[in-house]
Amino acid sequence: MLYPELYLPKTLPTDQHTHDNDNQKPKETSVAYLEPVHIATVKTTRGTFQIALYEKDAPITTKNFIELVNRGFYKGIKFHRVEDWVVQCGDPTGTGAGGSGKKIKLETKQGLDFNKPYAVGMAREPGDPNSATSQFFITKTAARNLNGQYAMFGRVIHGQEVIDRIQKGDKILDIKLSKPTGNDFARALKIEKPIPDPRDKEK
Repeated sequence: MLYPELYLPKTLPTDQHTHDNDNQKPKETSVAYLEPVHIATVKTTRGTFQIALYEKDAPITTKNFIELVNRGFYKGIKFHRVEDWVVQCGDPTGTGAGGSGKKIKLETKQGLDFNKPYAVGMAREPGDPNSATSQFFITKTAARNLNGQYAMFGRVIHGQEVIDRIQKGDKILDIKLSKPTGNDFARALKIEKPIPDPRDKEK
């Protein structure tokens, strides 16, 4: 497997190749609530999907994302990376090398993970856990090896099929924020129900 280019591995890493030598990786000392405080409705040229934002669990990350949304930062930005397991966006240059310029601290928690598809995480520079700015990614498969190394701050709870259809060059047209409804809570709860890690059986 290949090691990371900018911000995120080129391919989904194996258990043996975690791709990260960061000594600053924080310990996961608390358990995530996984209760959405805001819903981000993302309208793209390929369709609309909704993200449940976990502000209680990743307050720094979600605050940064919400501030960028309120500024209109993401309007017109392209999905510059689309692969079998991930889509990535948030670089105004469209090259994968840009960002907002404001770095934020990595946040991790037990349960705030990439064990299921359609997790939303912040991309960042290799070797520097605290370098995320505006680029975010959405997984299309389980990506356990990203756990503890990238900040997961939300989950796509509606419109997952749109994520699967996104092509390189598709754009974000608008993002609107709203408070979650009862249905939103139910969707998030159903999706976030824990599933066993098969590696635990080997321990």
